Amino acid sequence: MASASYRAELTCSVCQDIFTDPVSLTCGHSFCRECVTGSPEQRACPCCQAVYAANLTTNLTLKKLANTAKEDLRNKVSSWMCAEHEEKLKLFCETDQQLVCVICRDGEEHDGHKFKPIKEAAQIRKQGLEDTMQLLIGQNRTTEDLIKTQEGEKMKLKQKSQHLKVQISCHFDEMQQFLKRRQKEIQEDLEQKNKEALNEMEVNLGRLKTHLSEGRERENWIRSEGDVSEPEAFLKGWAEKMREQPSTAAEMTLVPESLSFSPYSSHLQFLVWKEMLQIIKPLPDRLIMTPGNAKLTVSHDGRSMYSTPEPPVFGRRHTDPFSHFGSGFSTPTTYALSTPTSSERFSSGQPDCAVSAPFPDGQHYWEVEVGLGALWEVGVTHNNLITALQYDGQQYLIKQDRGTASPSSPVTDAPRKIGVYLNCETNELSFYNADNSMLIHTIVVGMQNVAPYCAVGYDRVSPDPLKVCWY
Repeated sequence: MASASYRAELTCSVCQDIFTDPVSLTCGHSFCRECVTGSPEQRACPCCQAVYAANLTTNLTLKKLANTAKEDLRNKVSSWMCAEHEEKLKLFCETDQQLVCVICRDGEEHDGHKFKPIKEAAQIRKQGLEDTMQLLIGQNRTTEDLIKTQEGEKMKLKQKSQHLKVQISCHFDEMQQFLKRRQKEIQEDLEQKNKEALNEMEVNLGRLKTHLSEGRERENWIRSEGDVSEPEAFLKGWAEKMREQPSTAAEMTLVPESLSFSPYSSHLQFLVWKEMLQIIKPLPDRLIMTPGNAKLTVSHDGRSMYSTPEPPVFGRRHTDPFSHFGSGFSTPTTYALSTPTSSERFSSGQPDCAVSAPFPDGQHYWEVEVGLGALWEVGVTHNNLITALQYDGQQYLIKQDRGTASPSSPVTDAPRKIGVYLNCETNELSFYNADNSMLIHTIVVGMQNVAPYCAVGYDRVSPDPLKVCWY
């Protein structure tokens, strides 16, 4: 309890030791009892020479503090003593990293060990602590920077999430407004057609009722004329009635229920979905395939592409199944791509590509049907480099830059249709399983001279070509 900082206050100024049975004089100074009562003649304070009485009482507070200080001192002294040899610990064993005495040094337990004096060993480790402190300070600053950066990323995530929530709400509101408007328009159209059909039926129903009334009137006349007994009167009335030419029932027509609301009556959801595509921004890009070499065949409409397998050549061995493939896309108005014409340069990872009109800024999305093909690539070219999702018949790879490929994110279901989303604002290229909209992989790409790209392997089976989807 009594530390060195105030142990001096518990030291007697006469014997220079911690108080033993301390007494306080009337002048306020305190001493050990034996130090001030050794001679009966001396009754003066050793410090200020003030005279004090002979009957001195023990200062219990000082005694308690002094005893505590003595106990702390004994504990400290004993802690620096070797428990086995009762010698002072003067050495530090570098091998065992512990304090030892001189007897321990010469013992068998520490035979062959290295020792240093305690002060020297402490000084070395203090220097090491300083180096460690500087390193730790640097690491803590790095950690602080990481915390600040992480907090910034957290804030950006919250802001982006909030922005996306607003954006999603706006998009769904737009689609809901479109659906409500089209529902109202289609229902009004149906109501108008129904009204027109009912009016036609109502007019025809009036004609039928009139005909029925006239028929019954004629029926009553014939019944009454049958009761006329005089021939002259009967013939006169009959001649007058017969001159009338009433319409027959066979001449009357029926307006059938033929309400036609085609094609909405059978394909309402499909047609509205097609109409909804017109309000989706951006619309899927309608791409047209253009072959990169003579080994590829493209359909007349530019939507399908497959390879023409090469006949085997003696002595040639294909090491790259994609060394004889390559295709680009074009659109009628915005961008076009001519693709590799040299299989040697293409197989070496340096395709001879020239982009005549790359993608404009913004967001772009297109889909390519890959079917059950064994070898294909779908992606983009940028500055004569290729970034694409590749399937080699066994696994899905991300092909980047000059032909290097690495495994993509795990693909659980083999996609029959690949969706490609290019965001020119964030430099991100994403690949999707277009059948269920599941993300396959996202990668950052360069955005200079970016154009769409796809390819098939040289052993591609033609009945199942790559096909770009149109909407």
